[in-house]
Formats: sequence, structure tokens, C-alpha cells
Amino acid sequence: MRSIVKERCWNCQAQIGIGETFCKSCSKIQPFPEGIDSFQCIGLERLLRLDLKELERRFYELSRQFHPDFHYGKDETEKNISLENSALLNKAYRILKDPFSRVEYLIHLEEGSKGDITAKVPQEFLEQIFELQEVLEEFRAEEAPDIQQKLKSKLHDAMQMLRERLADLEKRLFDLFSRWDQSETHSDQSTPSQDRKSLIKEMKEILSYRTYFKNMIQDIEHLLQGHTERRVIRH
Repeated sequence: MRSIVKERCWNCQAQIGIGETFCKSCSKIQPFPEGIDSFQCIGLERLLRLDLKELERRFYELSRQFHPDFHYGKDETEKNISLENSALLNKAYRILKDPFSRVEYLIHLEEGSKGDITAKVPQEFLEQIFELQEVLEEFRAEEAPDIQQKLKSKLHDAMQMLRERLADLEKRLFDLFSRWDQSETHSDQSTPSQDRKSLIKEMKEILSYRTYFKNMIQDIEHLLQGHTERRVIRH
């Protein structure tokens, strides 16, 4: 696990060990260290294949420690720390329990602002996507019921194709999770830094394709539900 600089208790100045949420000397609740990431917040290695039951166990254990109700009647500093810790913990749990938000978060940790994921269509499907976009535009403009029905059939077929491509992408992504975890576990021994960078690049590319396919599927669903106006994409 990546190290965090040890700090001192805000109350008695005793040294606080990494991962300690209460001071051993004065028993006061301690804030999470500045700059802590979501993995460190819950006490986990920066891995992608997480044991969700263990994640949940750790989350609820820490939640009980930080819950404001347990710090009722204490001074304002302790109450504020419990609220801030609870907020950080809840955010970390939301990020880590979903595999896609987890890998996006990891990429952001590894690459900083360069790790932002944008939708991108795979080049090998570019022609198919252009044809699909034409069908979408034609469907929006068409008023004849019989032609609409034919176009609707094409859209159903296209949506099935996109869902299959999406499933393939997600399988590829999950396969990379194991490779990343192995590289993380042996990062000081046998895995070159360049290999880890290549893994991040490949996962980032798959996520960008996944975003594009998901948007296309939602566009088709939007149309088939009778909404001819363009769907608003919210980020």
C-alpha cells in the first residue's frame, strides 16, 4: 500500500500510525490524513478485483466509528472530524463498490487529469456506427408508419449488436483487472513500470469505447420510447 506520512494527534500531539482513527494516548477521534485516496480510506491495496463482502465489512466497521451519533455531546472539533470522516468514507465506498467507477478512479489516481475518460468509437466499427447514425436520423424524420417499422427493426438489431460489443469490452476489461492486480502486488519485484502504464492505457481505451457504446444504446432506447428529440447527455 502506498505510504502516507504519519501525523500527530490534534489534541495531545502523540504520533498517529497510518490507518489509526483514534489516538492511543487520549482516545480522541482523528481525521483522515490529507491527500488520502479512497483505497487508503477503507484500508485496501490499490487493486481492482476487490472482495465486495470485505469492502462492505470494512465500510460498516468504520461507519460505526465515525457516525456523528457516537460523538454527540463531544466538543466541536470531534464532531466536525466525525462528519468529515463519514463524508470521505461514504464517497470512497460509492467509488469502490462499482467496478467501473473503481477502475476510472484508479486511472485518475495513476494519471491525474490525463486520466479523464471521453467517449471514443473503435476504428474497426466506424463504418457501422456511421450507418447506424444515418438510421437514427432517418427514424427521427420519418412519419410513414410502415417505413418507421422497418427502421425500428434495424434499430433493434443494432442495439443487440451494441450490447454484444459492450459485453465483449467489459470481459476484456475484467481480464485486465487480474493483470493489474498482479502488477500491483509485485510492483517492486518483477513488473516493469512500462507494463503498468500499458495496462492503464489499455483499460482507459476500453472505458472510452464502453462509454461510446453505452451512449449509442441509450440514444436508440430514447428513440424507441417515442422521444424524437435528441437525448441530453449528462456527465
